[in-house]
Amino acid sequence: MSALDYLASLLVAGSEGLINYLSAHVLLCLIPAFFIAGALSALFRKEAVTKYLGPDTPRYISYPVASAAGFLIAVCSCTILPLFAGIWKKGAGLGPAVTFLFTGPAINLLAITYTGSLIGWDIAAARGIMAIAFGIVIGLLMGFIFSKMPTKAAASNNSSAIPSAPSAAADSPEEKAQRLTLKARMYRSRSLVLFVLLIGVLLSGTFPAPLEFKIPALAAFILLSVAWALKANPHEENRAWMGETCFSSG
Repeated sequence: MSALDYLASLLVAGSEGLINYLSAHVLLCLIPAFFIAGALSALFRKEAVTKYLGPDTPRYISYPVASAAGFLIAVCSCTILPLFAGIWKKGAGLGPAVTFLFTGPAINLLAITYTGSLIGWDIAAARGIMAIAFGIVIGLLMGFIFSKMPTKAAASNNSSAIPSAPSAAADSPEEKAQRLTLKARMYRSRSLVLFVLLIGVLLSGTFPAPLEFKIPALAAFILLSVAWALKANPHEENRAWMGETCFSSG
């Protein structure tokens, strides 16, 4: 093989690797993560995040929750960044947010499974335990060093939440709960349903399966997410979501 043929084969291999990376990693991982981060910033109430990860939440609650939050989300060290920005902007304390940033890629279910099957389950267990321990320590240090830094919760987030319609004074909580159908419950939790569908997009895109199985599942979750957002969310919420998504990706 001549030098030119060898150089051409290297260029072809490099181009194929770049295309595979852009298609498999950016399209299937990063882009869904940006949409999830935008949904967290625009659609979810601040209290939903600050209840468990806020700066005023006791540390024995916020740091364990933050360290375990990435276990069921198959994300890498790149995909975790917009998710970290989303929860921090929504009001999470810096320390718990950094703990989530550090432990998410290390303890997610796929990473632990791969490590256990390829290297050994003792190594996988050590990886999970040490990642959680170091993540909590690093989060505590960052929270202590930058304790004066305010959270990223924007004041405009409160305007994106649409208050529920007032109910009759004679209705008790039990009576209202009994009258709620499954469809009504889903509409009341429309942001949570959308978030679950977006997590389905992320998991179906990152799951280690052949493309002939992955693409139909990914397309189904994308279509369900779009259809649900158009049907359940007001136009203003969808505009705010797209704006936050573009902001987080920029």
